[in-house]
Amino acid sequence: MIEEQYQNLKIESVIFKGVRLTGSEIEKRLLLESLSKITTLNKNKFIESLAYHFKDWLKKETVEESVKFFHKKSSSLQIPNNPETTISIMSYLIISLRRIAQKHYCDYNFDSTDLIEIESTKEFEVAKSIMYDYGNQERIIIPDVEIIYFSFYLISQRLMFSASDDHSISVPKELKDGVMKALKLLDQIYHLNFSEDEQLFSGLIMHLARDMYPLLFNFYIENYFITTIKKEYIQGYYMAVSFANDLKKSLHLHLPENEIGYIAIHFASFIERSKTKNVKIAILTSRHQSAGYLLKKELERRYTNASITTPICDKANFNEDSLSEYDLIISFGPISLQQQNIVAINGIPVEENYRMIDNIMKKMNYVFVTKIDYFTKKKYNNKENLLKDLLLGIGAPKMLESILDREEFSTTDISDGIAIPLDNCQ
Repeated sequence: MIEEQYQNLKIESVIFKGVRLTGSEIEKRLLLESLSKITTLNKNKFIESLAYHFKDWLKKETVEESVKFFHKKSSSLQIPNNPETTISIMSYLIISLRRIAQKHYCDYNFDSTDLIEIESTKEFEVAKSIMYDYGNQERIIIPDVEIIYFSFYLISQRLMFSASDDHSISVPKELKDGVMKALKLLDQIYHLNFSEDEQLFSGLIMHLARDMYPLLFNFYIENYFITTIKKEYIQGYYMAVSFANDLKKSLHLHLPENEIGYIAIHFASFIERSKTKNVKIAILTSRHQSAGYLLKKELERRYTNASITTPICDKANFNEDSLSEYDLIISFGPISLQQQNIVAINGIPVEENYRMIDNIMKKMNYVFVTKIDYFTKKKYNNKENLLKDLLLGIGAPKMLESILDREEFSTTDISDGIAIPLDNCQ
């Protein structure tokens, strides 16, 4: 669990003495909180579960009183009143108050400018109100640093949203530079203008500026929609994975799968904006009208927002001015035109022709390219053997190590038993 959560903790075991965790205080608490996850959502049952998990610390009556007290606070602070929220926050509070009472405090790793940014958030206001009231109830003095960490926890749980919060957070220069560097690397991979899209850039930096501190301290980012995002926004999700991988290299900031899901929404929005460009394609069929018709149908299947026409002209009789309005011209046979983006096809279209068209479309900010490379009905006992066979099928066995690295970085399943383990550089 420590390895999966990227926590900087170690387990020490001494015979006849016991087992203990060593490392930062906040990561110890987060590990304990993850161990106390409760799946039942029935009100009475989750109180019993909380009492069971913390039976050496609290009596059931005390847990009931604490939950009642929290519900009073949550209604006045506009916190969602549902079992999932109550369970998460109560587990965190029980662990934190226990540790504070034992004088185990979180480390103070912030400078003064960080504190100003955190104090401007709604989460800080809520954390301060809850922590102080619980501290008074338990007769415990709550250090300011505990409120800051509790703020990080509330941010990670995605409980409160306020448009005004985003404008009050200034973005660190290193984050801006890291995001821009990652977007420029994506430009090269996808042949798209990510780095020139101001809406994408500003959306990413404002989102990450808010999540940066929870991420730096390995808080679990909650995302109840991750399965839907991976299923509905496949292209955006894999762009987000590449982006997260590049950001980790430049900023040493690890983005977990749930956070990548939120980043994917920004890229999905970019894709939708790109699709508004209606790519106009002309197919000059000449004597190959049947092949031209089949090519038109195939391109319409591949590029859902392309406008494809077959003007009545051929290489011997055409008006160059009338073709200047098209973004791409495909001619059956050679043609002399002073124009970019021309593909000449000799006879029936072959795979090389489609590759040329795909490359041109990508350069014109058109993203969705559908292509089935390889499929199998064989059964496999493990993932590695399946990947080996698939890579042999498409003639790319050398990609195995890269794909396994990609699997370790973030799972590639998109639900319903489907996975798309793309190589990082594809």
